[in-house]
Amino acid sequence: MKYSITIVILFWALLSAKSQDASIIATINYGQLEQCVQLAKEHYPRMKILELQEERAKSVRRAIPLTYLEGFNAFYFYRPEDRRAVNPENPYVFNGIQLGINFDLSTILQKPFLAKQAKADHKIAQYEIEAYDRLLETEVKARYYNYVMSMAELKTRNQDYQDAELMLSRSITIYENGELPIEQYNAIKMTTTSARSTLIQTEGAYLKAKDALEEMIGMDINEVK
Repeated sequence: MKYSITIVILFWALLSAKSQDASIIATINYGQLEQCVQLAKEHYPRMKILELQEERAKSVRRAIPLTYLEGFNAFYFYRPEDRRAVNPENPYVFNGIQLGINFDLSTILQKPFLAKQAKADHKIAQYEIEAYDRLLETEVKARYYNYVMSMAELKTRNQDYQDAELMLSRSITIYENGELPIEQYNAIKMTTTSARSTLIQTEGAYLKAKDALEEMIGMDINEVK
């Protein structure tokens, strides 16, 4: 009887050890990973916001040269030719069309500084996109690795639970035949219950990791090849 119990326990231990030996590095699909990074750059809202801000800063920078005209103001006066050049209603020397122009010196002098500021704002917007591009790539990779890890862990815990159920099923027969002490039978049942609880927790972790990745790429990861 002792030998049969020992064999059952060793069989369970070997199965558990075997299920935990596999490395996840070999399971990483780098083509899928790069596709996830590209999808995040194309669809993630924060990246779109930064791109729009950069486009706005570029538009402001391009419009600055046209604003130089704001400092100038042109005007004209018209006096019919058949009127006397100087009278109370026409305090001007000449008849006909008179043109004039004035300018606001302070406004004109501000323009080079505004142009420099617009150029700097555009450059900052470009740097923000570049920095976030790198940050986004790192974050997508981290979430992808976490997703792969959680998926591998789920497979392991699912196999552990199946093995525990199989061992429990076999133990019932041994216990009913009086070949297995109740203490060890209860221990096997507790192991099976623990394996099921761990499996449920692992399923939750897997779903969270999957959702976190899909939030960034904007689609179901199973559709990304």
